[in-house]
Amino acid sequence: MSLKTLLKYILISLIQGFTEPLPISSSAHMIIVSKVLKIKSNDLTLEIFLNFASMLAIFLFIFTKRMNLKLTIKNYSLIIKIIIASIPTIIIGLIFKNYIAKISVNLFFIGITLIVTSIMLYISFKLYDKCNITSINNITSLKLGFAQSVALVPGISRMGTILTGGILSKINIRTILDFSFLMYLVVSVGSFVLSVPSIIIIDKGLLVYYLISFVVTFITTYFSIRFFYNIISKKSLLTFSIYTILLGFILLLLG
Repeated sequence: MSLKTLLKYILISLIQGFTEPLPISSSAHMIIVSKVLKIKSNDLTLEIFLNFASMLAIFLFIFTKRMNLKLTIKNYSLIIKIIIASIPTIIIGLIFKNYIAKISVNLFFIGITLIVTSIMLYISFKLYDKCNITSINNITSLKLGFAQSVALVPGISRMGTILTGGILSKINIRTILDFSFLMYLVVSVGSFVLSVPSIIIIDKGLLVYYLISFVVTFITTYFSIRFFYNIISKKSLLTFSIYTILLGFILLLLG
C-alpha cells in the first residue's frame, strides 16, 4: 500500500464527507480535488462508494436525531411527497446523464455555477425571516423536486436549490432540511443501484483504498450533518453564500 495514494484517497473522502450535507456543492469540490490530485477518470467509480457512505451516515443521523424510522415508514402521505419530489431528478438525470458528465470537467463552468449557488443562498438569506410554514404539500414537493434536479448541474448545490425553493415557498428552514435529506436518501439509493455494474469491475488494487475511503466519508458526513443542523441560521446562509462566490471567482480566474 502506497502512503501517498492512501493520503490522497483520505483527503478526497474528507472533502466528500464534509461538503455533502452543506449548501456549497460537494460535486464541485470533488471535481476540483480530483483534478488537483490527478485522480484518473476510471478512479471516479470511487464516487459511488463515497456517495453511498454519505447516504448511510445521513440516514443514521436523520433516523436517530430527527425522525422515527417506523413512524416515517407508516406516514404514507410523507412517502408520497418524497416520491413526487424525486421524480423530476430521476427523469432529468437519466435524460441528461451523458451531457452532465461532459460539462463536469470544465472548471470555468464550475466557477459560474458556484456563483449561481451563491446567488441562491443570498436569496435564502434575504427571505429567511419570512418563513414560518411547517408543512409541505404535494405541489410544494414537486417544486422542491424540480429545484433538486437543477443541482444535477455540477457546481449547483443540491441543498442550496432546495433551501431556496423551500424558502421562496415560505417553508420553515428545519422543515426544508428534514425533507431535503429524505429526498437525498431516495435519489442516492437510486443512483447507487444504477451504478452497481461499475462497482463489480473495480480494480482490485484499489479496493483497500476504496474501503478506507468509505469509512472516512461515513464518519465525516455524520459529523458534518450534525454540525450543519447546529449552525444553520440566517447568518450561516450568508457565510455559505460568501464562500461559494469567492470559490467561484477563483475558478473563473484559474479556468
